[in-house]
Amino acid sequence: MKTSRYGEGLFRIVRWTTAAFAAAILATASPVAGQEASPHQLRWERGGELCREGEPRLRRYVVTRLGFDPFGAGPPKAGASNVRTILVDLSVQGGGYRLTLVFHDDAGNVRSTRTLESASRDCRVVLEAASLAVALGIQSSLEQTARRPIDTGPDAPAIDRDAETIVPPTPTPISTTNPTRRPVVVPSPPLPPPLAARLEVAFGVAAGTLPRLAPGLAIGGLIEIRKGIWASARMLHVPGVLADDSRFAMSLSTARFGVCLDPWRVRRFDLLSCAHAGVGLISTVVSELTPVDRTPAFFGGGGLGQWIYYRPTRGLALFAGQEVTLPFDRYRLFVEGSDRTVFTVAPITAYTFFGIALTTDPQ
Repeated sequence: MKTSRYGEGLFRIVRWTTAAFAAAILATASPVAGQEASPHQLRWERGGELCREGEPRLRRYVVTRLGFDPFGAGPPKAGASNVRTILVDLSVQGGGYRLTLVFHDDAGNVRSTRTLESASRDCRVVLEAASLAVALGIQSSLEQTARRPIDTGPDAPAIDRDAETIVPPTPTPISTTNPTRRPVVVPSPPLPPPLAARLEVAFGVAAGTLPRLAPGLAIGGLIEIRKGIWASARMLHVPGVLADDSRFAMSLSTARFGVCLDPWRVRRFDLLSCAHAGVGLISTVVSELTPVDRTPAFFGGGGLGQWIYYRPTRGLALFAGQEVTLPFDRYRLFVEGSDRTVFTVAPITAYTFFGIALTTDPQ
């Protein structure tokens, strides 16, 4: 009888010791929820190619504002954050940019949405505003987590006492986006954006100014003096074209100055509408019939044209342009001492250009 009681007591001691040892192991191995904050995730959904180094630049701006890196290790002295994943959507709108931020919690539910717009062509402007919105969202979520009380109400997580595990309730997606709320318009920075300019080299063809279609070399440049308004200067030289009478040949040089408007820009394409006033010089370079008037003839005129540009990469653009002009004081080549006219400039002339341009336009 004593042996039985002794064996039963020994069995109880072993069982209690084993249970206590197992509980200690579980307590040591299981982390306490909320002791370490998981890193936030910044993910670009669309538009990363529209702004050079846009993603690392936005991360750097946020780190500078917060004083720590929320996208690496967890922020110091903070619990788990409500805002975990931040989606970024960047698009071109008019002459500027539109950026949308969507904040998600741990469960993937949308917590808030913020839309920012900038009229500046420099994408860094809208990124600076976005960094402030991201920093405020992260800071707000950390503050809410730090002061969040333990929920013991009817909506508290249900406890399955048999399994001794906590069963959280099914989360309900919450959106703080107000569909009637107008997006926040970010004003342009006080400092002017970088000067936009283009230097062009083109193959040009003149029609109506010389006896035949006349190919030549053109150079030009544009400077954006205000948003969407460009000052333009272009020159064309045609070395020599034979007249219908092969004993005569003429050369052409023109210079045009004017203003161009940039009515629309879609991604990498933009269209310029230009008005130019210019002067020209036609000279007789070859003649086998004498006497002939060899005096260079100057003429003026005005014209309208359209140019379309495609920017395949930063700093480079391909373009094509067409301009129609009305020459003033039309040039007439004639033989002195006779009524014979060799050539007369047409009442309406045209110029076509295909070329390449070096640009400083911001992406």
